[in-house]
Amino acid sequence: MKRHFQPILFVTVLITTPSLMGFTEIRPDVERLLHRPSAEMNAFKLEEMGLNQSKTPAQPWTSSYWPDSLGGIANRYQKKLFPVFSSLIGLVTNFEMNKGAWKNNNERLKKKVLGMDEEQIARNLSPSEKYDLLMGDLNFTLTQNILDEIEYRFYHKPNPNTGIWSESKGMAVWNGICDGWTTASLHVPRPVKAVRVRGATGQMINFYPDDLKALTAHLFARANQWMNIERVGNRCRDSHPEKDSLGRPIKDECHDIDAGLWHTTVLNRIGIDHRGFIIDVDNKTAVNNHPVYGYELSYFNPITEKQGTLAQSAVPMNQVHDGREALRNPLATQLAGVEMHMDILDYDWPTGKKTDSPEDDHQKKRINYIYDIELNAQGEVVGGQFRVGNGKNIDQQPDMLWMLAKYQLAWSRSSVDADEGSTINPSKTEIWGNINWKFKGDGNIPKDWYSASLVSAKFTLPKNEPWSMIDSAAPLAEMVYYLIDQAK
Repeated sequence: MKRHFQPILFVTVLITTPSLMGFTEIRPDVERLLHRPSAEMNAFKLEEMGLNQSKTPAQPWTSSYWPDSLGGIANRYQKKLFPVFSSLIGLVTNFEMNKGAWKNNNERLKKKVLGMDEEQIARNLSPSEKYDLLMGDLNFTLTQNILDEIEYRFYHKPNPNTGIWSESKGMAVWNGICDGWTTASLHVPRPVKAVRVRGATGQMINFYPDDLKALTAHLFARANQWMNIERVGNRCRDSHPEKDSLGRPIKDECHDIDAGLWHTTVLNRIGIDHRGFIIDVDNKTAVNNHPVYGYELSYFNPITEKQGTLAQSAVPMNQVHDGREALRNPLATQLAGVEMHMDILDYDWPTGKKTDSPEDDHQKKRINYIYDIELNAQGEVVGGQFRVGNGKNIDQQPDMLWMLAKYQLAWSRSSVDADEGSTINPSKTEIWGNINWKFKGDGNIPKDWYSASLVSAKFTLPKNEPWSMIDSAAPLAEMVYYLIDQAK
């Protein structure tokens, strides 16, 4: 079964400048993002298909971004009297004070964990500690790895140009695994209930939905360099990007997503493929990833700003004089304005509830984009420009846009040495409800799962590969997916 999901060992990144982007065919990049050929690029056909609004069949799930400053998924969030308030306080607490507490707690746990009863384990252990105990790993390898990794990244930073790590102290409050949460929420079923299993020590362990979300997010974050990720846009590294007279960021990396590419990708991905994707909503220094699962758009005349159908809104290109003439694709003959509202989930703090549903999700305020699309004589979208927005309350543009292939799952490198079990229906693509799992929740951990888990959890400092730590530290996918399968 696993062969269907083995990650493709490359990540394609679009690197281009706005001036070149306007004169480059956007179809290849749209199809690259969609992981399929034959994207529908004709704006009139997309409207005829009723795709001015759409949502994915299933809503992705909310989770924490598991801040590094709180210890990632090694955070014992349930032990706090007021979890949300404590999390907010922890974000501004001195990292080095938190670090000392984590290490002391971990050492004390090793001495007393075998005497803990089921309720103590359920309420006092972090998601990663529960996983370690489940595997019978009383050295708590995964937990220690997470704390070591966070500590290393607090005192070291990679050069954005060379990737070489050097000493540099400090950590932003937004550092965490939002990349893992967002991708996992779109590709892994929602854990709707707690799962009670017997671990290798014979103790009963309760994994609440927040615990399962944490482990899954960590798996996707730390194994993502082995997944088939496609992306456009580059991280804007300015807190307040300088803008030109049109309100456009001047630096290429702060204005490198073509609006026509955005438009056709959204309508194809959500409207036709019925799948979500991820955007970094902050076009500045912070990386703020969120899952997108729906949209609603309207067209307007770029000269009069009057709303209408696409046919009513599209005007001849030579009639528009807005200062962007030099940026337009020379193949474009018409221009139409678009106002798009995005449905996006926000992160939320873990609380340890025993159930989870879409009603529990934290909805982010709607993201609003205003842009125009350039159409050729056949009505195909060949480019576009984001706008500052006619006095409306809008978000100028996304910083990055990325997605995975359909059915793509994260597997740690050592998963090739572990067998999850036989497939029930070989013709079925997804694994959920389709595997006779080798682990039955009875404490008998398959030998290859246990040995692979320890290899997978080993932390290695970055050396030749600046992000080699991302390959390590992944919990064993077989156990994580088994637990999700029982909780879905």
